[in-house]
Amino acid sequence: MKTSDERPTPLWIQIALALAILVYSLYFSLYQLQRYRAFWIFVDTVDMEQSIWNTLHGQFLRYTVYPVSGRVVTDFSDRVTESQLGEHVQPIMLLLALPYALFPRTETLLLIPGVAVGLGAIPFYRIAKRRLNSARWGLLLALGYLLLPAVQTANSWDPHGVSFLPPLFLAALDAAQQRKAGWWWLWTLLAMSCREDIPFVAGWAMLFSVPKELRRQAIGMFVLGFAWSVVSFFVIIPHFAEGGTPYLAFFVNPDQTGSADGIFALFTNAAFWQEKIGTFLLYNLRLAAPLLCLYWLHWPSLLAMAPTLAINSLSRNSATTLPAYSHYSLPVIPWTLVGAVEGWLILTRALRRRRPTIAWQPLLGGGLLVTILASHLVEGYTPLSQSFLWPPLTGQEAHAAAMLAQIPKDAPVSLDMYLAGHDPRRPTVRLFPDLRDAEWVLLNVWHTASPYGIQPAAWQALFTDPAWETVQAHHGLILLRKGQGPPQDIARAFAAPADAPGQPLSVQFGETAQGITLRAVKVNPLPGGNFYLCTDWQVATGGEFAFYAATTPPPTPLNFGQLYPALAAQPGEFRDCTRLTTIPRGKTVAVQLYVTDKTGKQLPITVVEAGQWGDALRPGADALQITLPAWW
Repeated sequence: MKTSDERPTPLWIQIALALAILVYSLYFSLYQLQRYRAFWIFVDTVDMEQSIWNTLHGQFLRYTVYPVSGRVVTDFSDRVTESQLGEHVQPIMLLLALPYALFPRTETLLLIPGVAVGLGAIPFYRIAKRRLNSARWGLLLALGYLLLPAVQTANSWDPHGVSFLPPLFLAALDAAQQRKAGWWWLWTLLAMSCREDIPFVAGWAMLFSVPKELRRQAIGMFVLGFAWSVVSFFVIIPHFAEGGTPYLAFFVNPDQTGSADGIFALFTNAAFWQEKIGTFLLYNLRLAAPLLCLYWLHWPSLLAMAPTLAINSLSRNSATTLPAYSHYSLPVIPWTLVGAVEGWLILTRALRRRRPTIAWQPLLGGGLLVTILASHLVEGYTPLSQSFLWPPLTGQEAHAAAMLAQIPKDAPVSLDMYLAGHDPRRPTVRLFPDLRDAEWVLLNVWHTASPYGIQPAAWQALFTDPAWETVQAHHGLILLRKGQGPPQDIARAFAAPADAPGQPLSVQFGETAQGITLRAVKVNPLPGGNFYLCTDWQVATGGEFAFYAATTPPPTPLNFGQLYPALAAQPGEFRDCTRLTTIPRGKTVAVQLYVTDKTGKQLPITVVEAGQWGDALRPGADALQITLPAWW
């Protein structure tokens, strides 16, 4: 008798599946291109592309971009590694070098994962169809795969090696269930090439996921994967990282990584485990809720994902336990999906024995699709989601591209994280404030926030360094090169040009003689409800003032008076862009702005002209409240 998988798939289902994959791949391709245009590309894309670009130009996996701690790096001995192999072992990058060699552009690396993850719907459809004996349910679950936020994270942020794991693992499982050992090995080996921990993770998972006929080969695959990961962690990475394994810093405190006693003390601390147990339980709930917790009923799937669940839960990086936010959960997503199908079958059989007259399969299947859709509405990456944001263009992008074009292609540069994503194709790119061998510097002072914590001292050291001279400074951008300094006209970059978009107004702080005037307020939204509050100021006399913004107590100081005190003390026009609190999409939020003098006293305010803000302004005795409507 033929199995359900051997029966021909109806043509309409083939067409529907192909259209769904096409829409997914096209949408996320456009989304990634828009991220690139809006300068939303982060350092992960930069180190991947520069590693591939340098490999194609004779410098094997060399990369020079890495996060720094906020100090100006001047000594080459401070660098841990300039080889990708000192951070990650990802042979899949060599495969990505093939299409990149034909189209050497950042967009190439951004588009490939979208197509690959979209195609992952095919093996998942085949697995679901086979197990549920229904092409229709297979199609509906394939659509659920494409809608699941934890899957979409592979195509919503910067590309990583693990971005390819959902389609590769699902293809391997599909081949294993069909007893196609050659294809099973091929897809699994490709998955193992995605990151140094994945060979072990893949080999372990296959022990619990393949038919009995392949169990002996699965043992061999596990031995291979374990050896591969051990060599990667304890030989390759320490060699290229000059004795250390940077990845371990994700899991234990930096001052304990080099001490066996310190690590033992940490793992025998009851308070440590109380925190981690709570993290583990919450992480599993976040993973399981969109799938009705069905995979909890399938012990092989739970065992398959156990190593990654443990590793992510022990990490000090909170992003590892946010499956709908980051790429760290991608190694477990295929097992949650397949486990949900198996759990569906287990629960259906149990319920049928108790209530055989009820149609449990469509009831559970419909509930599963509802929870997937609900999770997408809450935290997905399409316009259906309440947290969705299409990357906005600010008008600054053309000016940034023009300044980048002025930098010689062979010159070492230091760039901020967002600009670096548009200029990785050169032998040496440093991430500011790493200035060690840079000959050019380009910074975006209207977008100052960085996850790597750039400190005010780094900016001040650069803007007063006699070794640097100003090439251009406008539209929030400062282009410097080695020369006769110190840099001049830095303040021009902070001033908003007359044609810049914004919400103009005129509010005076303090007495007329002090001459502190707020000229414009603009909101730049970010994903997830965060936003930048950009304010343009005119200071007539200068002085020791601090500028603050607050959405909730305690107040959040604006960068203007904190990062640039030397500039704020001088007459001129300045712009500040400060990242403020998370707010629900579609809700209004009130922001209070105020200015203090050197004694900390808040200055009185006078609204000269409300401009486009109108009734949204609420002047108080010493603070200006602006109600920001839900138009971002």
